[in-house]
Amino acid sequence: MKKNIIFLLLNFMLVCSVLSAQASTNDSLAQGLQAYQDGNWNSAILLLKNAVSLPESSTPEVLYVLVMSEMFNGNYDDVLKDGQTFCNLYPDSEYKVYIDYQMGRALHYKGKYTESISLLQKFCAENEGNELFPSALFWMAESFYASYYFDEAKGLYERVVTDFPNSAKYVEALYRLDLIIQREKEEKLLYLLKVTGEEYISSKENYDRQIKQYNTEESIGLRNQLRIANENLKKSQSELELVKTEKVSLEEKYAELEKSYNELQVAIEQANIEKEARNAQYLKDIEALKRKAQIIQDALDIELQNNQENEENQSTQDDISEGDVDEIN
Repeated sequence: MKKNIIFLLLNFMLVCSVLSAQASTNDSLAQGLQAYQDGNWNSAILLLKNAVSLPESSTPEVLYVLVMSEMFNGNYDDVLKDGQTFCNLYPDSEYKVYIDYQMGRALHYKGKYTESISLLQKFCAENEGNELFPSALFWMAESFYASYYFDEAKGLYERVVTDFPNSAKYVEALYRLDLIIQREKEEKLLYLLKVTGEEYISSKENYDRQIKQYNTEESIGLRNQLRIANENLKKSQSELELVKTEKVSLEEKYAELEKSYNELQVAIEQANIEKEARNAQYLKDIEALKRKAQIIQDALDIELQNNQENEENQSTQDDISEGDVDEIN
């Protein structure tokens, strides 16, 4: 692709160098060339046609640029008309080969595929070493493809892909090859379907019957499964309701037990408090009894001691009295 672009640029520069001297004295030509360089094809065509009509600028270079402007603008009828004029006027021009190529493309775009193929075949036969040769092969293939001659188109696309991998048309040719190969696969499939058509119809009838029977059996099976599933669902819902009821009852019982437990805890705490109070009172009473007992014990001890002392005194007095009696006697 780069090669073709470089060629076109060099070709255009060559044409411009030839035309530059003429353009200096011809406003239409100068403005037409400028419009061509700017890609303003409508203006270029109008100005270059005016320039071609003037004797001093009616040259093969000006007519060539006019044809190229018409081609870029899609004016294929004008390309063919002015291209033929070029061939008639300048059959030996170095630009004629490029005019032939563009006329072949214009015929293709107009749907005149047979004429396009004929002209491009002549181009290829006479210009095998030209840089536009692979592109001419591609456009021939395109005309065959559009005419449904896929085998002929395939051969040309394959040649572009195989022999000219650096061509500007390589990717497009490869894409077309993929389409043709895909179409061949589809044709083979259609052929197989056609050959086995009767067997297919018979098999299809049997298949349809089996499918219908299967669908019927499957439908019955699905209905049974659905019925069983509904019954299981109802049963599960009943069990769930029962579980919910039991859960509520258990929650109520748990609440009662928790209440009783709390009340028992309060009673136990109260009983412990009362028990501690009673124990404290018991201890006080015991201490009081101990003190009373000690007082009584102390009193008894004192009384016992007094009695012993009295008895001793009495004994002593008795002894004294007996002594006195003895003395008297």
